[in-house]
Amino acid sequence: MTHKERVRSLLASGHVDRVCVFDRDIEIYSEGQSGGSDKFLLLSFDGPFQDMADKLGLEEALIRFVREPRHSMSSFKDNLDKMIRGYRDSLDRGLRFDGIWIWEDMAYDQGLYFSLEKYKRQLMGLHKDIVDYFKSQGLPCFFHCDGNVEELIPILSDMHIAALHPMQERSNPSLIKMMNDLGQRLTFIGGVGIERLNRSRAVLIDHIKMLCDAGNYIFCFDGPVTESVDKKLYEEIIEDTENIEVHA
Repeated sequence: MTHKERVRSLLASGHVDRVCVFDRDIEIYSEGQSGGSDKFLLLSFDGPFQDMADKLGLEEALIRFVREPRHSMSSFKDNLDKMIRGYRDSLDRGLRFDGIWIWEDMAYDQGLYFSLEKYKRQLMGLHKDIVDYFKSQGLPCFFHCDGNVEELIPILSDMHIAALHPMQERSNPSLIKMMNDLGQRLTFIGGVGIERLNRSRAVLIDHIKMLCDAGNYIFCFDGPVTESVDKKLYEEIIEDTENIEVHA
């Protein structure tokens, strides 16, 4: 399988010839750097809440979100329009993508920044509109949100989010159970604490195997791999991961 075929097959059926590895199989588009690769190429956008937080700062965005719901909704709808214009502009420039990546940080280690009911009233509909629009274009949506997102997972699965990243290990203790419960409805990316690089390699690989056996899974660490990480060790871990036996 090519990189594109591997990721497409995983999302569609869970059937792959080896474990998918984010750094090997997927690329987030970057102008001037992407091109000529057969990786699964994602066009990225800030989600509605992320866009507002970037403009106002997180604290002010949360205040507006709670105290000024109508203003927030107007801002969120503008964001959706901006996404669609950006996507259409990329088509006009001859660019073609395999999926969409949505940056949407709205959680911390203990859960969402706001109540689930608040999310359902003010953000869920917009997220569904985003997913539905790009699904109509034949493009699956990958969703990035740090922190504990366990209470969001069933909702995101029901709206047909294709994949969820980075599933930080320390923040999502029920990840394996949720993967078992959801089967192949949602692909999980990450779930491996970056601190595991400093521990037993055998235990690390066993943890990755457990994630692979639990459901549709793409390997990556749940935090950035910095320049201080031994590159040889990192490449060896990726090779070990790619050699994990895949159960169809």
